[in-house]
Amino acid sequence: MAEKIAKPAAKAAPAPKNILLFFGSPEISDLLTFSLESRYQCSVTSYASIADAVLSFKTSHYDLVILDTSLPDGMLVFEQVLTAKIPYVIHHPDGKSPEVRGPKIKVYKENELLPAVTAAMTTIECALREGASEGRAPFVGMRMSLLTKANPQASDLYVRLSDLKYVKLFHQGSTFTADDEEKYSRRRKISHLYVRTDAIERVVDKVNGMLEDFLRRPRPKAETAPVVVDTVETIHELARHLGFTPEVQKLVKNNVDLVVAEMQNVPSLAGILKNMERNKDKYIAAHSQMRAEVSCAIAIAMEWGSDTSLKKITMASLLHDMCLTDNRLAAVKDTKELESRKTEFDLSKQEEYLSHTKRAALMIQGMKEVPADVDKIILQHHELPMGTGFPEAIGHTHIHPLAATLMIAHDLVDWIIDHPGDLDKDAFLAAYDDKYAQGAFKKIMKALRELKL
Repeated sequence: MAEKIAKPAAKAAPAPKNILLFFGSPEISDLLTFSLESRYQCSVTSYASIADAVLSFKTSHYDLVILDTSLPDGMLVFEQVLTAKIPYVIHHPDGKSPEVRGPKIKVYKENELLPAVTAAMTTIECALREGASEGRAPFVGMRMSLLTKANPQASDLYVRLSDLKYVKLFHQGSTFTADDEEKYSRRRKISHLYVRTDAIERVVDKVNGMLEDFLRRPRPKAETAPVVVDTVETIHELARHLGFTPEVQKLVKNNVDLVVAEMQNVPSLAGILKNMERNKDKYIAAHSQMRAEVSCAIAIAMEWGSDTSLKKITMASLLHDMCLTDNRLAAVKDTKELESRKTEFDLSKQEEYLSHTKRAALMIQGMKEVPADVDKIILQHHELPMGTGFPEAIGHTHIHPLAATLMIAHDLVDWIIDHPGDLDKDAFLAAYDDKYAQGAFKKIMKALRELKL
């Protein structure tokens, strides 16, 4: 008989947010304080004294720090922020980035600061809401097709009957077979089972072991591609619920290494297309995996195929939509389409779409040893050559070449999904030539035109 467990605690409101400001400009400090307190009903504490700011970390908890690194000894405060692993937004009047180990840090000037702070608060608010909704012992969904490949199970598996009720179906150490997956997907129309968060490390370690085995002993792409898709979905789920824990970061690295290794073995677009899984049911994860491969193929054709460049564009591809939870919303191509379909999405969903690039870029800052510019590539993946994209409406001269590659790969992948059968490359190029007629975009389109399929 299935074993019932206690219901998680009732949904609670997100905890009050405490913000630390360490700023040189009283005018900007006052503006931020007013904006934050009026919009988010949070507590904002402002310091101008380095001694008071550093001392406050011993007695106070902060959910976000907004820091002006141009102030004398401003880096001493920033060191406290890094040590405490607190989300942050860095300001410098001249846009100078602090010299620290690890990934490149985005620095915002005055005209960029308020949108950056808003994006950071949205990320924190979502994290608090998700954590509160799950209670003290939240569950994380795992796609059943991935669990069938991770036997014996490293944790108990549960089915979700409602937001507050989960029932155990399989015990740790048991086997979850393809027949089990078929039974539950057919009878109950479910695609995921759930794992307790306090046991998730064991499950992730199991999946990492499987991916590492794939890296040691290469398998046919038909076997590895579905695993990568399911694992990408798991990474997105874990990152939203738990952040980039060491286990999740290892999962990201193994996925990136596996995709890059396969691309270096079969670097042509033609080779990718032969084995591409066009899966609309898993749009976010499948689209991310396809986009990684197509981006790599384009980068190789452009002679940008160094190991570092391929890892950058692969990581950006796999994580670019991790802050979106709705497959239909993720399939929206731009703000014009969002406007035309706004009756399908409520205001919170529209805001989720418009902020997802900034939230994903901010979350990337929580990872260690991220290749430089990955956050920038993710931030810019909805910009457009003529400066009509979002979130910053920058033109082609300010868009990273790998972000341009990612954007063209995005449209090519959507074209492949929407046009079953062999790729009509000329039709795709004709449809998008005007959109991508400037700078690096034009060069990439030319390289695509010259590719033989």
